[in-house]
Amino acid sequence: MATNIGSMLINEKLDGTNYDLWSLKVQLLSNNGDMVELLTGSMFAPVEQDEHGNDVTASEQYKETLKAYKTWFKRDRSARYTLLSCMHDDLLGEFEGCPTAKDMWDRIKIRFGQTSATRLRTLRPKWMQFQLNAGRPMTEQLRALSGIVRDQGCWPRHT
Repeated sequence: MATNIGSMLINEKLDGTNYDLWSLKVQLLSNNGDMVELLTGSMFAPVEQDEHGNDVTASEQYKETLKAYKTWFKRDRSARYTLLSCMHDDLLGEFEGCPTAKDMWDRIKIRFGQTSATRLRTLRPKWMQFQLNAGRPMTEQLRALSGIVRDQGCWPRHT
């Protein structure tokens, strides 16, 4: 799975400007692999106690659920690494902390998917009013511009 997607997308890494094409390719290739359900659903570790506080780790149902969870967890980790390997290095830090492939997929969509026209209309006046200050470092000014865009909701805050 990971090798297939990684090798097919090696020349088409997510860079922030190519989300639509990138996501289409990932979805297409994930249909051939066994990754679609990892992008659309999550699984949680089984609970070790029932509602009365009794230990259920010895039950067959718990053991089967734990086995399924461990299998899912390995596949999910592979899917997360695959998604990370299919994006430019400067984006890795933003998404590497996602707990599941589904969470990563959703955050990528929020970050790079289409922005509403309303948000863009309200962003325009703020953007146009921003003035560069020769006395401030460029990195500080770029952070200020990024803050304007982020505060307007055109991309999510880091959590």
